[in-house]
Amino acid sequence: MTDTSHLAHIAEDLITHHLQRSGLLVAKPKNDRLGTDLLVFDQIADGVKFCRVQCKGRTVSKHGAKITIPEHHVTAGYLLLAYLAKESDAGCLYFFLPSTVNTWPKNRKGEYTLNVGQNYELTLEPWKFGPDHVQQIKHIIQQAEMAGEFKFVVFGTSHLTLPMPTLEASAHQTYK
Repeated sequence: MTDTSHLAHIAEDLITHHLQRSGLLVAKPKNDRLGTDLLVFDQIADGVKFCRVQCKGRTVSKHGAKITIPEHHVTAGYLLLAYLAKESDAGCLYFFLPSTVNTWPKNRKGEYTLNVGQNYELTLEPWKFGPDHVQQIKHIIQQAEMAGEFKFVVFGTSHLTLPMPTLEASAHQTYK
């Protein structure tokens, strides 16, 4: 198995940096429960609400890379931020909601598995981290329940280009 610990630390620092620059508050737990690398808050106050973030860092070689997530980590309060880079580039962050991770195939251990190919910049473009994702994180935090974990939240984005519609009409008249 490849040692990804060095890149994992870089990814976690980079993810923290992006979240904090976006106005979110980030804390690092001293334990590893359910894959939680970071806790993200919108504000600090009594009854604070948060979400859990798992950070992954992978170098995408000519053979690709793999991200695996244990099934029990993926709950409504879970977010995955992945830093992917080729040897020769600065890399990029990608954001995955639990509803996306749940669509990944599972390996024999029951872990969700994302196989990242050389053309990941194109295939993962819809999940490239940006301002819309910051708004989604804030919404998820606001929806957090004080008891239990989170309400199930669904997000969707669609970019459609449709051809000009062709309309046809017909009529007939009946005489009495």
